[in-house]
Amino acid sequence: GKTTIVEGITNYLNKLTVSNWSMITFPPSLFLTNDSYSEVLKNVEILFDTILELDNCVFFFDEAEELIRKRSDDNLRFGRMFTASMLLFLNRIKKSNSVFVFATNYINKMDEAAIRKGRFSIRKGLGWVKEDDLINFINREFKACSKDVKDVLYDRLKFKTIKELFDIKQKLKIDYKSPNYSVSDINDLFDNNWKRYISDN
Repeated sequence: GKTTIVEGITNYLNKLTVSNWSMITFPPSLFLTNDSYSEVLKNVEILFDTILELDNCVFFFDEAEELIRKRSDDNLRFGRMFTASMLLFLNRIKKSNSVFVFATNYINKMDEAAIRKGRFSIRKGLGWVKEDDLINFINREFKACSKDVKDVLYDRLKFKTIKELFDIKQKLKIDYKSPNYSVSDINDLFDNNWKRYISDN
């Protein structure tokens, strides 16, 4: 998963340089406290100042969509202010001697200012199928299915890799026999059988 990739980056840097690189993870829960939002923002600023003083670290911010929420969709003043603080932080990290990795499964939930071109040195998708390719895959491989089924498949198959798409197609064929799958078949696969299949493999 994402953590394994960041661990690999850290290991690679340790092999590539004489410096000792350390990986430090920041889950969103770290920023969730019972303090007032002014206190939270103040503590976050202190944390950011401390981070920027450290060298040779790989800082991993997972579930970045929770830290840099799309302000147009966030009705809470705190959420909008927190996103603004994160954007300022992103501007400051460019001068750092460390590596910063922000990971998300829902890039569409992140603020537009965070994902614009040039914000990050490298922006990399981890192999999931592009939207147009996914639509073509569904129309080709599930052409016998109704539009409702195709819509559910689209929602369920977003952010899947090419291998996962064909594994899921094969699993449907084995478990549900008929190519005329129902919406309940698709939901049952993803809510039950597919989870078991992943855990077994």
